Amino acid sequence: MNNKRQILEKILKKIKKREYSEHEIKELLKKENISENEKEEILQKLLNNNFINNERFVAAFVNDKFYLNKWGKEKIIYFLKHHHKMPENIIQDAINKIPETEYFEVFKKLAISKMKTIKDNNQDAKTTTKILKFLLSRGVAEEDAIKIINSIFNAQQY
Repeated sequence: MNNKRQILEKILKKIKKREYSEHEIKELLKKENISENEKEEILQKLLNNNFINNERFVAAFVNDKFYLNKWGKEKIIYFLKHHHKMPENIIQDAINKIPETEYFEVFKKLAISKMKTIKDNNQDAKTTTKILKFLLSRGVAEEDAIKIINSIFNAQQY
């Protein structure tokens, strides 16, 4: 009984510092030397008291990765699905809250910055490919990356 309480307090201490997904808490509980029943009790207590909430976690994750790390939607979705085991509907709800114009502006600025670092930047296929690879590595969907590149090159022609 005391061990279960200590584990709960340890997890609560971690939760005070940042949002955790249900999957992350399950991973933390796997490392503890208590029965599966006790692990489930702790998890349910955290869920019932709203200490962990997947919607809140996903919203914070999307916000941080987009605004702070400048990750594209594809990269964010990948990490939420594969590393945090989040359901598609929760991910899409949070992703859809990113304003489309702001999304394109952020990556347009990054692409322009990248263009400045490319030697012999003359809007040829080589330059376009480098910028495309850069945007794809950031997690921007290919069709969005092409739109961004076209908007940069069209703006520079005038």
